[in-house]
Formats: sequence, C-alpha cells, structure tokens
Amino acid sequence: EQEEAIASLRAKMADKSAEDKKKFEDALELNLKMFPLTPDHHFYFDQGTFARMRLVLLQVARKMVKEGLLDDPEDIMYLEYEQLRHYVGDPKNYPGRKLIAASRAVREKAFKIKPRDWVGTVTQANMYEEPYHTLWGYPEKFEREQAGKAVKGEVKGLAGSPGAVEGTARVVQSPEEFNLVKQGDIMVCIMTNPAWVVVFSKIAAIVTDAGGVLSHSAIVSREFMIPAVVGTGSATREIKSGDRIRVDGDNGVVTILG
Repeated sequence: EQEEAIASLRAKMADKSAEDKKKFEDALELNLKMFPLTPDHHFYFDQGTFARMRLVLLQVARKMVKEGLLDDPEDIMYLEYEQLRHYVGDPKNYPGRKLIAASRAVREKAFKIKPRDWVGTVTQANMYEEPYHTLWGYPEKFEREQAGKAVKGEVKGLAGSPGAVEGTARVVQSPEEFNLVKQGDIMVCIMTNPAWVVVFSKIAAIVTDAGGVLSHSAIVSREFMIPAVVGTGSATREIKSGDRIRVDGDNGVVTILG
C-alpha cells in the first residue's frame, strides 16, 4: 500500500516544475523517516504501556492509603521504583513522605523552567538532516530567531494547518482541563498527543509551544480542517485564557487582539 500511495503521489507531480518535484521528494523522504513515530506507535507503546503501569501502581497506592503510608494515591507517582520497595518494606524507618514531598517540589520547579531549544553549535547535519528535529520544528525556530526581533502583540510559530480565525483563547495544560474548553475556543497548549483528539471537535483553532509541521497537533488540525500555529515556544506564557486572538495558520502568526 505504501508503494502504491507513493507512486500515485509521484504521478500527480508529473507536470510540476523541477523545483516543485524536488520539494516533494524532500518532504517525502522526511515523512518516510518519520513514519516509525506514528500515532499508533505512540498510543499502543508509549501511552498504552504507561497507562497499564499506572493502573497497577494506583491499585498499590490505594492499599498504601488505607495503611496510612500515603495521603493520596497519586503520591505514589513521586517515588522511584526502588524507593517504593524500600518504603513498603520498612515504612516506619524509611522517609517515604519526605521523598514524595521533595520529588513533587522538583517537578513543580521544573515545569516553570523553559529549556533551551538547542545547546552547542548548529550544523547542517544536526539541524536539517536529523528527522526528529524537523518534527519539532527546530530548523524553522532557528531561522526565525536569526531573522530578527519579535513584534509586540504577536506570537510567531510554524504554519501547521491553513486558514485564519479569530476567537477566544483557552490555555489548556493537561487533559484534566478539557472541561474548560468551550465550543469555538482557540486552544493554546504546550503540545498534544492522541489523548487530546477528543477536544479537537470543539475548537476553532490551535496554538502550541512545541511541534513542527509533522507533529501530532499539526496533522490532526489538518484532518479537522482548522487553522494551527505550532512550535511557537512561548504561546502558553504570552497568551492568557480569555484573550481575543487571531490565528493565521497560513503564515504561522498569532496576533493578540486584547
């Protein structure tokens, strides 16, 4: 099926210019390199595996709550495996609660830190030829930063899905906040994965901090035919819930109207 699909696409490019054909072949090569990282892989291997592990851990955690070792089942997620074993084995002498509190504090602090997009020297090989960098839009981010200063009231990213729309921004940090999204809102988030698909039917557009044109957010937006600006690096910090914004998915620009 893959070979037939490629042949069909190439046939459609037969009357195009040499420049357009090269662009197509470059995009095709990139897509083929990225093919192993599909939504199915993410769902069944990444999310599926961790979801099952989480169910087991929560069952253990509920018993620990009954024994007075945890205040909340979610606390178990802040212990490493060996720490959990030691805590269950010797709860009176092992500092389980202190480790949970320390781990929670580290996590909360880490969430406030914006990591660098890259460290070291940008080269042709590590920026433009490594397919996973392209997935997250690093080449475009780098070129955008070199182009000049940001315009006040604008958040620039990558053109993830065409179209333009104005609406009310809704910043969503996790699936637990899906209930905050109203019909016609423009969702602003860090990134998405298959668990977020359920909310796409409600939104008018999407803006993300992370991701490139082949990211989950961009692909699903094109499937739902809604505008998307992805890989802004700062949307969730610069845009607030309730802001009136304009999303230009053709040019990768979000304008904060007020």
